[in-house]
Amino acid sequence: TIEYSSGQSMVSDVSYAYDTAFNVKTVTSSNSKGEKIEKVSYYPYEYNNTVATAMKEQNMYSPEISVESWKTKGTTTYLAGGYVNQYAQLSSGLRSTGIASFNSADIIPSTSVAAFNPALFNRDTTLFKKLISFSQYTTKGLLSEQSKVDDLPQAYIYGYKGNYVIAEVKNATANEIAYSGFDEDGKGNWSYSGVPSADAAALSGGKV
Repeated sequence: TIEYSSGQSMVSDVSYAYDTAFNVKTVTSSNSKGEKIEKVSYYPYEYNNTVATAMKEQNMYSPEISVESWKTKGTTTYLAGGYVNQYAQLSSGLRSTGIASFNSADIIPSTSVAAFNPALFNRDTTLFKKLISFSQYTTKGLLSEQSKVDDLPQAYIYGYKGNYVIAEVKNATANEIAYSGFDEDGKGNWSYSGVPSADAAALSGGKV
């Protein structure tokens, strides 16, 4: 790419390397100081834990598990940023359970970073710390509770056969809230016996 500023040309060269699954493995560029910047992505088939195996069995080849940003200064390579997408096998299927983010004010020499371990999505929990948690899902696999670390939780209730959000509550977990209309097919997190029945004489809606 060539950009022009005040009549001067600036060339930025970006190269892409693909793996055997045709996913982008590395993106290499240079900054204004001539230092090499490399973005490296890891995918489910590069891991051998039970969750990664389940993802491969379901042909989930494209989700990025870990993305790391590396900088080369002189002859030393440093970890400069990145994030890890955590997954788990839940009753509703394979779901994202959170994101861990690079948590260092300084770049870290590669010799001080834990080696890549195919058994672990997060190669170094001292450097990649949980940022967001996706803690609960509905039986249909829709997110019902999330929160940032050291922040208020946020919960959702679904209606219309469990397909659409009908209530959103902040500073509460999914187990602490309930809401439904009489015409809903579900109980909206309420606990009661009996099942609403159709009634043309209902004062509101079509069920009592």
